Amino acid sequence: MLIWERFVNYDTIKFTPLPKKRGQRTKVTYAEQLAAFDIETTRLPEIEQSFMYVWQFAIDLNLVIMGRTWDEFRHMLFELRKRLGDMRLLVYVHNLSYEGTYLSSPQVYRFDNSEVFSTDAHKILRMMMYGNSFEIRCSVRLSNLGLDAFTRRYDCMYRKRSGEEFDYTTIRTPSTPLTRKELLYCAYDVLGLVEAVKAQMKFDGDNQYSVPFTQTGYVRREAKKLMRPYKWNIQDCFPTKELYHVLRNAFRGGNTHANRYYVNEIVSNVHGIDISSSYPAQQVLEYYPVHPFQRVGTFDLTSAHLDRLMDMEYCIVFQAQFTNIRLRYEYEPIPYIPRAKCLACPDKKWYRVDNGRVLSAYGLKLTLCMTEIDFRIISAQYVWDKMEIQSMWRARSGQMYEGLRQLNIKLFTDKTKLKGIPEMKVYYDNAKQRLNSIYGMTCQNPLQPEVLFTDPDSPDEMGFVLSKDKSEDELLAMAKQRAFITYQLGVYTTAHARAELQRVIDLHKDYVIYCDTDSVMYTGDMRGLDEINEEYKRRCLECGGYAQDKFGVNHYMGVFEREDDPRHGFKFARYITQGAKKYAYEKWNKNDELEIGITVAGVPKKEGAKELARHGGLEAFHDGFVFSECGKLGVIYNEDYGEVEVNGEKINITRNATLTPVSYTLGWTKDYEHLLSYVTEEKLQYIVQDVEY
Repeated sequence: MLIWERFVNYDTIKFTPLPKKRGQRTKVTYAEQLAAFDIETTRLPEIEQSFMYVWQFAIDLNLVIMGRTWDEFRHMLFELRKRLGDMRLLVYVHNLSYEGTYLSSPQVYRFDNSEVFSTDAHKILRMMMYGNSFEIRCSVRLSNLGLDAFTRRYDCMYRKRSGEEFDYTTIRTPSTPLTRKELLYCAYDVLGLVEAVKAQMKFDGDNQYSVPFTQTGYVRREAKKLMRPYKWNIQDCFPTKELYHVLRNAFRGGNTHANRYYVNEIVSNVHGIDISSSYPAQQVLEYYPVHPFQRVGTFDLTSAHLDRLMDMEYCIVFQAQFTNIRLRYEYEPIPYIPRAKCLACPDKKWYRVDNGRVLSAYGLKLTLCMTEIDFRIISAQYVWDKMEIQSMWRARSGQMYEGLRQLNIKLFTDKTKLKGIPEMKVYYDNAKQRLNSIYGMTCQNPLQPEVLFTDPDSPDEMGFVLSKDKSEDELLAMAKQRAFITYQLGVYTTAHARAELQRVIDLHKDYVIYCDTDSVMYTGDMRGLDEINEEYKRRCLECGGYAQDKFGVNHYMGVFEREDDPRHGFKFARYITQGAKKYAYEKWNKNDELEIGITVAGVPKKEGAKELARHGGLEAFHDGFVFSECGKLGVIYNEDYGEVEVNGEKINITRNATLTPVSYTLGWTKDYEHLLSYVTEEKLQYIVQDVEY
């Protein structure tokens, strides 16, 4: 039933307490009913402000209350609160950071810090209202999906409706009549959200007492149980403050880079390979520092001692200063050292970089923190006049904790067995998503400061400030007390993944076009890949890191899988890159027709590809091309604006978040443009060539 707030008979709304399951110890009593809240807003482009013109609130799947003003919303909460009594109603909002901005306006509700839990500025996870009667959570963080994908995953009856007919550019006010289609669009947003959350709770055997706050929380819950036998080992291995800072500086994500000798060139017949479950594979197959790190004495801070420790297969993290470092091979396609990780390099005059990667630092001293895995790659790529080790820690290595290894294998097996079975798609999607969440759990920063929500009138980031009440020592002590994993596990996971990717890059150096974390694009025939895959298969068979699909075919973790189209022998008919996270391609679709695709950071893929096609395709994908019609949105957070007149109606604009269309221009930095100017035709003839195999 859909009813306007002013016509609601609140006496007909009954809440019942949800019984607690055995072992659920909490003083809170949740209502059995589940709710969802959403708003629709109008943007005023001339002043880049927005205001709410309709809100909708679903209670289970049998009632949607709608209103046009915040006064009506507050009145509804007041009436519901009386019916709740001592119970608490769990309310989900799909992207609470957006709706929460409107709710936090002093004219709507004055939150204090104890009522708002955020992981960063404008990243709200939970809000409490009216004496904790209403607990509002973010369902985006719970699902890691858009609302359309979330409702489709669980085949909801109230799937999110298409917004194409809704036309968000229309100026609507609280007095604008809404059509039946518009009302249903609003209602389905909250009904579908309630239905999807309930389905996810049922899938995992949860209720309001046990459902996690985030998608990672599902894996965290299971991992905590599996890691209980290692509690005291984790406490012993937890890093000190000085070691933490070295680990933090040594931490890097995936290796994503474009070969400068292919940038801005359209290349035909491009192959692609992808590492099967790269991060899970590293955690199952590789070694880790599962023993405490010990600081190496001052007299042993030498290259010779570092070599001895590496020969003894220790895990090592250290900080070193390199003098006059430069590449061994002038045409190295993917330089390894990122400029952003250089701690000390005071003068850029003779500092050469390739889109953020160090080529050389002539006459300069460059300081880095790294693991022994990184050092092996750096030693193979670079030479230097002098290396001075400033600090170093060593730890005996071993396999990843058995609990985490088995969790990776279990979820990989579930994903593989269920792939391609239509009726098991929801199980497959959940297994795949949670497999990828394990790494995210291991790399979370233990020194993340608390985010405070200050007085609503504060000018600081709309009230969000980082707490300075606790020192680093206190934060580390708190993190250690609740730790069930250590930060170094995440540091080593990505380091091993980069090393595996580097093996393949080194196989085919001059013909690698692009790499991104677990994939490589290249031309020609990559010889030696089968030998590497056989090695990984053997290791997977030894440890159980493999699974059979529905056809009885074995799939192995960590192997390189070719992504070429079997009809043509290539993944991409044509391919062009303008740098990291900036590439476009032509690929065969199911109808054996070529279609354009793009990957540009921040640009919607589907609409961005359509826009590029309209403006000339791959030939137009160059420095200066502007994506302006693809639906890319930016967020402007505004404080109270005051009263304005819209369509003859006076509107009081409160604190708001304005979604505004923004463009994206393909471009190079001056340093990158200067570097690419040295890529002469002679070098391109040497590097980029058509080779018949």
